[in-house]
Amino acid sequence: MASTELSRPHTAPPESPSSPQSRPVSGTVLRRSLYYVIFSWFFGAFWMFSTTGATVTELAKYMGANDLTFGYLTAAGFLGSIFQVIGSVYTQSTGRVKRIILWCGTSQRALYIPLALLPWIFPAFHGAMTLVVLVFLASALGNVGGSPWVLWMARLVPQRVRGKYFSRRSRVGIVVSALTAILVGVLLDATQDSWLTHWLGPISRQVHLPPLILVISGIFLIAALAGMTEIQCYHRVEEIVAKPAATGVMHSTFLAPLFDGAFMLYLLYSSVYTFAVTFSGTFIWVMVLDLLSARGGHSWFFVHPYLAACAMIMLTTNIGQIASYTIWGRLIDRLGCKPVIFVASTMQTLTWLAFVFMSRSTLSLGFIGCFFGGVFASALEIANFNMILAFTHKGGSGYQAMAAVFINIAGLLAGLCAGWFAYEMGKSGIHVNILGHVFSRYNLLFVIAAGIKCIADYGILPWVQDSPAKPIRFAIRYIMGNAFEMLNSQFFGPLRSAVINEGFLPWRRFR
Repeated sequence: MASTELSRPHTAPPESPSSPQSRPVSGTVLRRSLYYVIFSWFFGAFWMFSTTGATVTELAKYMGANDLTFGYLTAAGFLGSIFQVIGSVYTQSTGRVKRIILWCGTSQRALYIPLALLPWIFPAFHGAMTLVVLVFLASALGNVGGSPWVLWMARLVPQRVRGKYFSRRSRVGIVVSALTAILVGVLLDATQDSWLTHWLGPISRQVHLPPLILVISGIFLIAALAGMTEIQCYHRVEEIVAKPAATGVMHSTFLAPLFDGAFMLYLLYSSVYTFAVTFSGTFIWVMVLDLLSARGGHSWFFVHPYLAACAMIMLTTNIGQIASYTIWGRLIDRLGCKPVIFVASTMQTLTWLAFVFMSRSTLSLGFIGCFFGGVFASALEIANFNMILAFTHKGGSGYQAMAAVFINIAGLLAGLCAGWFAYEMGKSGIHVNILGHVFSRYNLLFVIAAGIKCIADYGILPWVQDSPAKPIRFAIRYIMGNAFEMLNSQFFGPLRSAVINEGFLPWRRFR
């Protein structure tokens, strides 16, 4: 399932240059609003992380999804993301944000109820395309409210506490993500144990559904209720209505980015990068669950396959992200965005070697790849967000909207291409054997994606303009020369502050 701006935890929203506040919010009303934005994220993070990964993958397999269908699922999420433009136009023309977020957000989460009921309606190995359509509709509705949510937070959260506030909201999301990964993994593994099948057996035989699908259906129902609860919490958040933009201003806002050469060059790099990452990541859950599907032996991986998959892909990645945010933030402030993007993206490509050579006998490589993938993904997330923020500050929200359109089109095409490639390879039964190692079609996706990403990093990125940035050679020498000191002093700092620091109080009032 694609995440939306309604639920994105790691980035603080930019100021809206064309939306002056009609009335400031302060005092008790502001504190109440800020409290409910964080409080609601407990429910929203559970909705997001419990309906992605192993749950939706196994549900899709039961509904008859093949490799091509998984490509459609990825493409459906990106196609829905293009609808951010509708939300941006609505906000620019009306100045209002609350109504569209409440209606679209609640409708998006409500669609997870029919997703949960699909196995009850369709027999096994039927209805996969219905799943794709529902995913697309949910993604579209969520993304219509994405841009309004960003602008709402930009108007609501005082700039003096914005970084601290969204940092705490981020940590809430990471903690909930970790707990959800463990809970989902344990529940799915329990469906193979005798004690749970004893209780679910009569129901399973009565409704003709496997215990695994019964549990996944229940998770989706609970997640839908949690997601709707998150959106309903926004009734308690104060709306700040802005002056609507004139029609001519709106027209120039969305056309100006297309004639900005520097922005279009950066957008070309971002689109090729997104294509490569999506091409490799489309089947990550399918590949890992397929490798873990052979239950047997005494290996922990095969005794607890779903917990192992959730720990590998979700938990380990989150640990890598939270452990490195502080390091990359300081490096970006010192070196600029472009050199950090170059170094982090190059290292991220090297981490893909773990997935290229991962097999049933080398599953531990997945933990290494996910951890360091999280480390370098956090750098790319912060740096790319700052690049978009700089363009948005210069030319308005149209830059953000156009970036969303082009980047999501790249992701859509990558999902379709990855699905077609894996489907054709699987249908023909082709395997590549080099020096005794058999590369599956999923391993080869990472090889192809690495080649595409190298084109972006070494062919396009050097031409991208980032005037305050240091030269890339200086950045490489600086990072390599100070790597040990940075890791020694700050590697576990964010992890300690998120888990045991007494100052972590997401409900603390902001004055």
